Amino acid sequence: SVGVVIYPILRNISRDKISSIYTIMRSIIIIPMLAILIFFYPIKQLLTEWLPNYTDSIEYMVYLFPIFLFEGKMSLLINTYLKTVRKESWILTANIVTLMLSLIITIFTILILENLILAITSIVILLAFRCVYAETLLLKYLKLNVYKDIILEIIMIVIFIITNWNLDGITSSAVYLLCYTTYLIIKKNYDRVAIF
Repeated sequence: SVGVVIYPILRNISRDKISSIYTIMRSIIIIPMLAILIFFYPIKQLLTEWLPNYTDSIEYMVYLFPIFLFEGKMSLLINTYLKTVRKESWILTANIVTLMLSLIITIFTILILENLILAITSIVILLAFRCVYAETLLLKYLKLNVYKDIILEIIMIVIFIITNWNLDGITSSAVYLLCYTTYLIIKKNYDRVAIF
């Protein structure tokens, strides 16, 4: 719904200003999304107490939050911008490439390896790939370089998954919070957009 609102606004902005606005919008969307991951442990605990019979299934929720982040970024930012610059074909290209990779990886993880963890992990990897691939096409068109941001975001997601899968809730939350604080400091030091 937010993307639907943003689209007509961007359509009325001149092409030379769209690029500069992208970096601002990117920060406004991504920073809060990464912050939401901090609340994973409290939400997980709440659901575990509320639905004790689904405790095993709730463990896999660690993959749901990154999926939310990549899908949100794709819908709110990348797809909206690609539609604004009339590059809908690039959205189709990113989806088709991801679909083909998905078929190959699904066959490998489910039919050959028969590994549920790898299959679920591959979903996050594929959505991350689609997001990065589509954004790379967009960045080339806008003549922007925010690849450091992309790398930092992926690192944050990897840290989130690894810590929550291998550590207890409080420890994993503390580690992620520390990493998120470090991320904000790093971003503040090199980001050209004054958002702090």
